[in-house]
Amino acid sequence: MRPARSLAIVTLLVAALGCGDASTSGVDAKIDALFGAPPFGTVNRTEARRILETKPEDDGPFYMVNFIHHREHAEYRDGRPTELTGAEADALYNLLVLPMLADIGAQPFYVGGVERTLLPGDGQEWDQIAVVLYASRAKFIEMISRPDFHDAAAHKVAGVERTIVLVTHPAPDQLPEDLRRVDLAKLPFPPTADDQPINLVHLIRFNETAQYADGRPTTLTGREAFDLYEQGRVAQALPLGVRPAIKLDVEAELIGDGRGWDEVRINNFPSRAAFAELTTRESLDAAGYENRVAGLADTYALLAAPIVNQVGYLPPREP
Repeated sequence: MRPARSLAIVTLLVAALGCGDASTSGVDAKIDALFGAPPFGTVNRTEARRILETKPEDDGPFYMVNFIHHREHAEYRDGRPTELTGAEADALYNLLVLPMLADIGAQPFYVGGVERTLLPGDGQEWDQIAVVLYASRAKFIEMISRPDFHDAAAHKVAGVERTIVLVTHPAPDQLPEDLRRVDLAKLPFPPTADDQPINLVHLIRFNETAQYADGRPTTLTGREAFDLYEQGRVAQALPLGVRPAIKLDVEAELIGDGRGWDEVRINNFPSRAAFAELTTRESLDAAGYENRVAGLADTYALLAAPIVNQVGYLPPREP
């Protein structure tokens, strides 16, 4: 684990290079002022405008998901000398922003340090995943408009080389919370002092129509093909104590590289040993892995050690 990772309590997204005119006619100027031209990704101005123009009656909670890759060495835009790594500069930003999140009623929901990239998508590596729960878009804008946030954001800009930032909402088909109530000690591969619970984090874009490697015709959508695979996994996963944590539907990318994404999924594993058992070639094939491949247009699958996990395992209820 990187030394700075334990400090990375929260993360956010924004270059936040200044403040601007809040009037309707000045929305574009405000987008420029709040988001600037961050070096770690391109701002989706359509989504930024939606956030700024949301009416109070249409506003409400949302989850901001961040996939983060740090620079090896921090690089400050003002040219200041530093011996900080990128991760250490980003951790400094996080520590400064944590009280600001509390001020607006926001909270770190999930933070995980990436241990391994299982499916690399376009080949890019990620160091950290973070999810922040905001009470509303208005509160989010309130925070990033603060002068002290502007000052803190300089550390994020210095530390982050690349990021994908997504505005998301819980999918309607969440599994019951009680499914996360597991007696971990009774599992085949329980957690140990050296093998603590771990998360598998998926970032997913579905094919419009499933695309099978053998070219077979199908009427299945990509999502439907993927769900067939997931159904095949249930009987394998439940006895091992593997549980879904949360599934988030993507509204839009706010900062990134312009690719569209559909879902973020976080799953709980009781141990790395349980993960290894579930991901043998035999288990994958038995679950219909070809359906997974056919369903996905693009994906990252990351094994992450949780630092903050508000959807982790729960203790079993008392008899």
